[in-house]
Amino acid sequence: MPSWAGMPACAGMPSCSFMPQQAGRVAVLVQLRGEGVGGSPFFISFGAGPTAATQCSLRLSDGAPPPTAGEPLQLTLRAADAAANARREGGDRFVVSVHGAAQFDVTVRDCGDGSYALTLTPSLTLTLTLTLTPSVTLTLTLTLTLTLTLTR
Repeated sequence: MPSWAGMPACAGMPSCSFMPQQAGRVAVLVQLRGEGVGGSPFFISFGAGPTAATQCSLRLSDGAPPPTAGEPLQLTLRAADAAANARREGGDRFVVSVHGAAQFDVTVRDCGDGSYALTLTPSLTLTLTLTLTPSVTLTLTLTLTLTLTLTR
């Protein structure tokens, strides 16, 4: 619930202000001696504030195959403001870098709704052939660190 603070009157007109913490819609009811003034309640919608990198989230894209060595990795980045309100429009310029044993070509597509589609495609293919007898199962694990930087 927003907090209200009475402000000094301007030219004899009462005024007030409040600071919304969450995106959404509020109804402002203005009354005089228990009766609503004309047009009251007034409905005001608030959108998310500027994108805050620390509140953005990253996950595997819906329907994307599980991460597999040698295959593109599909991720979805969701932008949010400092109060964790989801952004509803695009336009941010995220810089993506991948640190690990493999190299990747990275593409970032702005979906225009506050989400960004990231595709990380291996640019280097490593083939390892190991022959042992009788039979050996070899599991290769690739650890990546993904760094996101929001630039304005």
